[in-house]
Parts: sequence; structure tokens; C-alpha cells
Amino acid sequence: FQCRFISSDLWIYKVINSLTKALKSSFDQLVLAGPLFDPSGNLRNMVVYPVFPTDFQSDPPQVITLTEALRRGLRLNDTGIVNQVHVHNPLAAPVLVAESDILLGSTQVRSVQFSGLIPPYRRASLPVSCVEAGQPAVSQVPFTDAVACPWFVRSLKLDQLARHGEPHQNRIWEGIKDYLQNAGTKSSTQNVRAVFEEHDADITHLSRNFPWYPGQTGVICSVGNNLFFELFSDPELLEDRYEQTLHSAVVEALSHPGENVTPKTQVDTLFDDLTEASVNNRVVQNRSIHDSGRAL
Repeated sequence: FQCRFISSDLWIYKVINSLTKALKSSFDQLVLAGPLFDPSGNLRNMVVYPVFPTDFQSDPPQVITLTEALRRGLRLNDTGIVNQVHVHNPLAAPVLVAESDILLGSTQVRSVQFSGLIPPYRRASLPVSCVEAGQPAVSQVPFTDAVACPWFVRSLKLDQLARHGEPHQNRIWEGIKDYLQNAGTKSSTQNVRAVFEEHDADITHLSRNFPWYPGQTGVICSVGNNLFFELFSDPELLEDRYEQTLHSAVVEALSHPGENVTPKTQVDTLFDDLTEASVNNRVVQNRSIHDSGRAL
């Protein structure tokens, strides 16, 4: 046992050290633009900062998003097990399945547990969490669309992953129930998508104040005292996911109205803060993930 723990600690150190170096190298090549805000004053608690690379990759990876893959023939089917979805990628390109994706089916709404790549021509079991209580899990029923997951639920899943190695389903349901209650949204099945449906018209209208720009690879959304940061390696990936990313932030601003936003001085230091925080990354250090052989 002593040798095992020494080996495990060394593995964790190497992963964290590699992660920190990779983050610092990536962040050093980014610049902030903006800020962008709603000129009408109807969304005073949200400011957006586009993120651009200082240089573009000459040969970016040929990865496509789940949304595009579904349009091109990728198939997602319920397995009848609440925390698993079957995926078949018949395409020649790897597919990015992100923890920001919510999968919509005729009988279930599921949220992807953590981000990963589905290789070309592969079948796999996708770890998910149920984000609508009391609905049946029916084997072979297809999921036909991927939409935005609220930032709160994303944070909740990652916290569960860091603490326990995987999200606990009952705690996810409890968190969604509290989230909808705090947002003043009613749903008989505690469907997390209900908050988007309630604010649908306002989300569409207000999102026009924060357009995607050519070459943009990331975005920082300041909503109240929270900072939401999304970054991709290639502009086309963000372009395809930008609407979902933005809607996730706008719905938080509408659900929890206010006057405050994070000061720009704190936004300016976000990259350095994230690099420093990676040294004590609880997800990487979680032994149950490492010991079970799960990839990050």
C-alpha cells in the first residue's frame, strides 16, 4: 500500500505540474477585448469580455462539436440506465462532447458529466446526469439535440466530481430543485431547462448585445459577482457553441437580477488566478478518479 500511494502521489504531481504549465502557456497567448454591455440598461448585472489569441494555429485540430456532429449523423441513445447514454460516432472527425451540453430526448433530459472526445468511427458509453426528475429511462430512445446547460449546474457537477469522483444523482436533483426555486421558476418535473423556457424571448433579444467576432476563441462573462469563462483552441469551435455559452450566462443574469458586476481589475487577473488555482485542483487530486482509471 505504501508503494501504491507514493506512485499515486507522483502521478498526481506530474499531472498538476503539466496542467499548470499548459494553462500558463495557453493564457500567455490570449488578449482580452471589450467590455461589452447592454446599452439599454436592462441587463445591468452582466458584462462580456471577448477573448482572442495573439496567434492562430497553422494546423488546428479537426474536431467538431456535438451539435454539428448530431446534424451530420452522430447518434445518441438512452441505455435505460440513468447515468449512461450510448454514443455512436460514424464520422471521420473526433467529436467534442462537453460538460456544458444538455441532451434532449423525448423521454429524458440529461447533462454530460465531463468533457471528452469521441474518436472517429467509435461507439462509447457517455457518463451523464439526469436533470429532469421522475422521467423514465427507456432503452434505445434517441437524443436528438444538444443545448445549453446553466452555469450553476455545471459548477455543481464539477464540485461533485472533485469531492466524490462522480456527480451524485440525488444531489444533482436537489441542487436543481433549489436552483429553480431561487430563480422563481416552476417545473413539475424539476426540468433544469424550464428556466430557459421562461426567459426565452428575453434571452434571444438581449444576447444580440454580445456578438461573436471573427477570430474569437473565448469569452468571459461577468454576471453579478461570478465570472464564467469558456475557451476553445479554434475560432470555429467557439462560433458553433457561442450561442449556447452566451445563453447560459444571460439566463443567470435574468434569473438573479441585480446591479453589480465583477470589477475589471479582477477580470484582468483571471488567467493568473486560474493558473495558480490549478496547483490545488481538487478534480485532478481526487483519488477515486485516478484509482478507477478514468481519464481527464
